[in-house]
Amino acid sequence: MSKVVFSFRGDDLVVYDEDILDLLPPEWKRQAILDTRLHAVRLPPRLFREIRDLLEKQGKQVETRFSTDFSLSGSIRVNFEPRSYQRDAMKKWFLAGNRGVVVAPTASGKMFIGALAINLTRVKTLIVVPTLNLLEQWEQFLWRHLTIEPKEERIGQFGGGRKDIRDITIITYDSAHLYVRRLRNHFGLLIADECHHLVAASYRLIAEGSIAPYRLGLTATPERADELHHDLSFLIGAEIVRIPHEELEEKGFIAPFKVERESVFLDTEEMKRYEKARDIYRNYIVSKNIRFRSIKDFEQKLVFWSGRDPRAREALLAHHEVRKIAFNARGKIAKVGELLARHKSAQILIFSEFSATVEAIARKFLIPVITHRTKLVERTEILRKFVNGEVSKLCTGRVLDEGLDVAGASVGIIVSGSAQARQFIQRLGRLLRPKEDKEAILYEIVSENTMEKTVSQRRGV
Repeated sequence: MSKVVFSFRGDDLVVYDEDILDLLPPEWKRQAILDTRLHAVRLPPRLFREIRDLLEKQGKQVETRFSTDFSLSGSIRVNFEPRSYQRDAMKKWFLAGNRGVVVAPTASGKMFIGALAINLTRVKTLIVVPTLNLLEQWEQFLWRHLTIEPKEERIGQFGGGRKDIRDITIITYDSAHLYVRRLRNHFGLLIADECHHLVAASYRLIAEGSIAPYRLGLTATPERADELHHDLSFLIGAEIVRIPHEELEEKGFIAPFKVERESVFLDTEEMKRYEKARDIYRNYIVSKNIRFRSIKDFEQKLVFWSGRDPRAREALLAHHEVRKIAFNARGKIAKVGELLARHKSAQILIFSEFSATVEAIARKFLIPVITHRTKLVERTEILRKFVNGEVSKLCTGRVLDEGLDVAGASVGIIVSGSAQARQFIQRLGRLLRPKEDKEAILYEIVSENTMEKTVSQRRGV
């Protein structure tokens, strides 16, 4: 029996057998590099399991110069009763070879699905999350809902100042892509929470550089404006189940909700500035006969041209000004005041794209604020008070679009947001944790007669 040796060189998986190129299917061969100096083939580490299995089927003996022992150092079991749709998701994931993406609404219990995957595979697990809030939430959740023996140092955090690698390790995307080589052959299961982040240029290295044979993606909103979500199929696996929110709402697993749009109008001075900037932008687009098929197309074309054409740069700046005026209309702050008065006793989250608007609302209505500039200690204390109900109103930017778990929050106010349906759904998701007699309502404040109204209608959530 001939022997084939695997090792790592840099970021690559190296297979010391040039002849394997003839065995590879076309999609793998396109990613292979023949290294004549080493008499080997270089490939992405994520293909390790498939190539090893392929060679063993050919009767070859495989030897690795790195550890592939993913065994847990003790016993583990879940201590909760899964809901029917969670069990169904696990069944479909298992039948797909323990690979794939589960799409489920916020508040549907995606962490429970992750815990079931750990219990099913019983291998060392890396859980990748986008925020420090989720880092903490996952650790607390797993300690509550997994029975682990022995307990000592079985769950670790990597991020936020800690670098603990344990049988189950929770890590931020920012940390994981910096330490790919250190992590790549330590874990048998890779769980990507909010996995739509994974396809970003730097973050995809986390999946590309890991030999983990089992992979699970969790998200409420996989679709991205840049269409990169299609790459999840080879990084994590195909979408295996999409759980509709109607089914969960009917069974009481998420709160019933409604969405309402509230209109405001630009004042005379704002409208004058808006129309001037809009005309600069439109005139350039018309003069060049430009058609944008998507947000990605817009960003690539106009941003690219702005580096070489002064008129393109002027048009790009005018577009930014149009957006800024519409999103920050003075009437929006007054409308926020009306909604706060309408829901005096409710726990309310207020979202805005611009930190200046967040801070202006916070000052006017004496509401705690969290933006990217808020220090970690202060952010933690504000969130603790909000989660516990000591604070009933909170104003924020994008930093709480994901990873905030508050059952009491029932009203959301979007002062401004992006054109992406994903962000809108994430913000709605902050309100969907079920609670007795709770009905959630999400308001979107829109500037009439502006591009914001068009964007809101086109989003069609």
